[in-house]
Amino acid sequence: MKKLLCAALLVGLFAGAAPAWTIGTLARMNATEAEYGERSPLNYTNTTGKLIRDMLLAEGLNRKEVPAVKFYDSMMAMQLGLNRGEVDAIVAPDFVGEYILRNAPEYCLKGFFLLKRQIAIAIGFSEERAELCKRFDEALKALTENGMTSHLARYYLSGPEAENPQPVAFDKFEGAETVNVLVTGDIPPLDYVDAGGTPAGYNTALLAELGRWLHVNINLVSSESGTRVAALTSGRVDAVFWIEIMPDGKQFDKPEGVLVTRPYYGWSKVFLIGVKGK
Repeated sequence: MKKLLCAALLVGLFAGAAPAWTIGTLARMNATEAEYGERSPLNYTNTTGKLIRDMLLAEGLNRKEVPAVKFYDSMMAMQLGLNRGEVDAIVAPDFVGEYILRNAPEYCLKGFFLLKRQIAIAIGFSEERAELCKRFDEALKALTENGMTSHLARYYLSGPEAENPQPVAFDKFEGAETVNVLVTGDIPPLDYVDAGGTPAGYNTALLAELGRWLHVNINLVSSESGTRVAALTSGRVDAVFWIEIMPDGKQFDKPEGVLVTRPYYGWSKVFLIGVKGK
C-alpha cells in the first residue's frame, strides 16, 4: 500500500511540473546550440531580477530550467519554426521583438529578460583584412564621439523609420576601394532587407556614413545569418555587418581568424515571442 501511495505521489508531482521548453534563435557563428543555451541570456542565471515570472509560468514555462535551443539560419525560418510548433518561443532583442509584434498580429509577448550587462554587436572581418578592420574601427570611434551612431539608432530603431525602413543612398567615389559587406536582414529594423531583397534602414544608414568617412565604396551583399562564417572566411565578402558580443566579454561565439570592431549598438532587454493561444 505504501509503495502504491509513493508511486501515486510521484506521478502527481511530475504531472504538475512545468514542461521543458525549447527556444528558437538565429544561428551563431561558432557556438553550438548547447553552448549558446548555457552562456546566453536564455540561461536565467545570467539575468537580473525576474523574467516576469508570472507571465512565463502562465504560459507553462519554467524559468528555472535552462531551455533547449534550436538554431535557425534566418528570421523567416525561425518564424516558420515557431508557427509549426518546433519551438515554444523565439528570442530576439527588444527592438526586433517590437518590430515583429507590430507586423505580425498572430504573435504575442511571452516574457522578457533583463540582462546584467549588454549584448553588443560589431562588424566582423577576417584576419587577412586586419588593416581594413582597424580603419572601420577608427571610423566607428569617430562616429560614436560625434553622436552620429546614437542619432542613427534613435531615428531608425525608435523613430519614424522603425515602422517602414527605407533604402539609403550610398556615395560613390571614383577609383576608391570597394568593400563588400554582408547584411542579413535577420534583426530588423537594425539589419533589415525588405520583401523585394533591398537592404534598408539602420544598416544602410550606418554603412553609408562609414563609406563617406573612409572614402570607400560600400557594396551590400544580402545573405542569411547562417552563412556569415562561410561568406567571410571564403573571401566572398570583406565584412559582415553584425557579430554578437556576449555580456561576459569572452566572445565565445567569435570564430578563430575573425576580427571585430568596437561595438556600434547594444541592448539589455531580450524578448520571448510566441504564437497567440499556444
